[in-house]
Amino acid sequence: MRWGNNLGERILSYLTSFCQAQLVVLVISLPILISWGLGISVMSMFGNLCGVPLLTLFLLLSSLLFFSELLGLPNGFLVSLLEKHTQLCDWLICSGKKEWLFFCPQPPSFVLLALLVCSCITLCWLHGKSMHMRLQVMLALVCTILLCAYSYQAIFMPVPVQYSLDEKLFLIKDERGKTYLVDDGFFNRKKSADKTVEFELKQFLAKKLGSVCIDCLYVLRPTMSSFKAAHAIAQRCQLKAVQVPFFDYKLSKAGWAAFFTLRRYCFSHNIAWKRHHHPNIPHFHRA
Repeated sequence: MRWGNNLGERILSYLTSFCQAQLVVLVISLPILISWGLGISVMSMFGNLCGVPLLTLFLLLSSLLFFSELLGLPNGFLVSLLEKHTQLCDWLICSGKKEWLFFCPQPPSFVLLALLVCSCITLCWLHGKSMHMRLQVMLALVCTILLCAYSYQAIFMPVPVQYSLDEKLFLIKDERGKTYLVDDGFFNRKKSADKTVEFELKQFLAKKLGSVCIDCLYVLRPTMSSFKAAHAIAQRCQLKAVQVPFFDYKLSKAGWAAFFTLRRYCFSHNIAWKRHHHPNIPHFHRA
């Protein structure tokens, strides 16, 4: 009975220390992630909690397998365990969903810098305080940072509003909260549509809107590059509809392949597929 109580106390102490470490990292990194337009996973704490024992077990099994090979010992059981462990880790990694990520709009740099400095000062002040108080204050800090980011967007961002990227990609948010992305040849000048979406477009959306949800994507200049980019947006963002114009010029075989790949993906993932002659884009105007 005493052994069970000690075990329960150790597990509770470990979980408390783990939560404290995660909150410290989150408090420091949150202003930096917001300034870069990067997302935060709601499952990050659970992933880190599972990752440490899984990584420890992987290293242990790998080491035992290595030394058994050196000594010429039978290791079929170790190989089987390592394969099962690898399959479990692969399944956990592949189970991740883009819906688990949340983003924050980017307030001015001086606001983020002030939040970071205040967080560091508060963490220094917490040194020597009780564990219960440290957890409460750090949780309050995280909520304060998120509240400041979202409050700035709600107070200072007028609607409808339109943002542009290189004067070829337009992001529109109307008074109903709907978001529209208009591609006026932006991706036709890029070498890699996938990399542009992953490392440029998602950060642009996160900084301006605090979200990667797009109600409708309008493709105004249909080419192979624009179709590949639309496919990448559908895969990496939460896209609800795509509008592609009717066009009478010829596409290459690769262009038609990209067109039908995008069309099939939309049908298979419940993304509305629309064609138009003259798009009616709310509050859109070219710069």
